[in-house]
Amino acid sequence: MIISTVLLNDEVRRMVLEQTGEEIAVCSKVSEIPEEQLVLADVIIARNELFEAEILEKCINLKLLYIMSAGVDKLPFAELQARGIRVCNASGIHGQQ
Repeated sequence: MIISTVLLNDEVRRMVLEQTGEEIAVCSKVSEIPEEQLVLADVIIARNELFEAEILEKCINLKLLYIMSAGVDKLPFAELQARGIRVCNASGIHGQQ
């Protein structure tokens, strides 16, 4: 399951569906993702918001956390690393174009 707290355009949603066979579930904030979806989530796409350890504990299938921001200072890196969860960010997003 792929969950996003970021509104993705139709082209991105279509490409993800074509490549993974999965629709993207959308929620406004990580803290508002229903527990039954957290348990199933393989991928979470989120803004740079507080990602509490209690939420991460429920993400038993999580493999990738993509943060749509350059900063990732609000993440529990020790837990992410211990569980082998990959983290990607949008490094350079605010850089000169």
